[in-house]
Amino acid sequence: MSAKNRRVALILIFFLLLSIAGLAFLRLKGLPAGLLFNQSNRTIAQEISRYLSLADKSTSIIPGLPLAKPPSYKAENFKYISVSEGRKIWKILSTKALMYNPERLVHARQVTADLYDHEGKTTIIIGDEAKYFFNQSDLEIFGNVHILLPDGFEIQSPYVFYSAHQQHIKIPLEHEVQGGGKQDAQHSILEFKSHGMNYSMQSGLISLLDRSEVTFLKKSSSGSEDQKNEKTLIESDQSIIDKKAQNIEFRMRENRSWKDRFVHITQSSLLTRARKVRLNYGETKQLVNYLIAHEDILIKERAPRDQDQLLRYATAGRAEFNAHSDKVILFQFPQLYENGDTAVGDSIILHRNSDVVEIINSNAFSEGNRPKK
Repeated sequence: MSAKNRRVALILIFFLLLSIAGLAFLRLKGLPAGLLFNQSNRTIAQEISRYLSLADKSTSIIPGLPLAKPPSYKAENFKYISVSEGRKIWKILSTKALMYNPERLVHARQVTADLYDHEGKTTIIIGDEAKYFFNQSDLEIFGNVHILLPDGFEIQSPYVFYSAHQQHIKIPLEHEVQGGGKQDAQHSILEFKSHGMNYSMQSGLISLLDRSEVTFLKKSSSGSEDQKNEKTLIESDQSIIDKKAQNIEFRMRENRSWKDRFVHITQSSLLTRARKVRLNYGETKQLVNYLIAHEDILIKERAPRDQDQLLRYATAGRAEFNAHSDKVILFQFPQLYENGDTAVGDSIILHRNSDVVEIINSNAFSEGNRPKK
């Protein structure tokens, strides 16, 4: 008998002795014995009986495990290495492992998995439980999953599937994903979340599959105090993070209606929408433009002290957000709307920390209508 069951047995003996004493007291007082066994006491007895019946049964958050039958083998501090064609694919360490035959199934708890790519770099995954088969190289990890990529990116999710043949880490759409890049004084901060994710260990691409939200905190020595550490939120249906090129492409699904097919950018004083957006998140000193927007762009500038007060509007086919200043440069038929007037030119430069606007090769300046809000 396990220590847990011995404790439960002692509790039952205590209740039994208490019941006998209660019966003796009721008989001494001439009261009916039924008073002792009211609904509350029956509930307690039922819960104790239920606890005893489950005491020796394993529970798991992994669906489809053969928990009804005892495992063929048990092991503690278990290590397993998956090998294919003489090369290590992954290694897993667990505090406890249960092995089931004839399924050749392993159920492991408190796991740490090392995944090896073709360059010898290691991706580490930590989780509560794992499931894998001795005759296969795929791996599933469940519960409080934490993924650490070789370059310092970290990702959290309730579940992950690793396809060893493709060297892909996959998280289905029904699971929320959160993650981020390096965070220190010299680098900008990058955080993201979505529903579903794919990561290719070969290409270094992270695909955020649905409801992508990326937050970028740009470290800069220029601009206003707010803009030196400005937070940029980019919302889209999907996005692709290229860790080798250090950029992110944002896009909307093709099945959306045309009027809703916009990527949205929120900054301290600007609201921007565009059909396509690219964010460059490398070291600021090596960048010219950290943010580039394409097609059907609408920019709304808000007052710094009053976010509900819109100062001016601009439209363009391309917008470049300079990495070293407060400038936003508009190209491809740019137009600026302010105080009922419209300015057009080959390019328009917005200075965000002042009222200055530069219009290059202006060919018209007339009273006009603002675009629809």
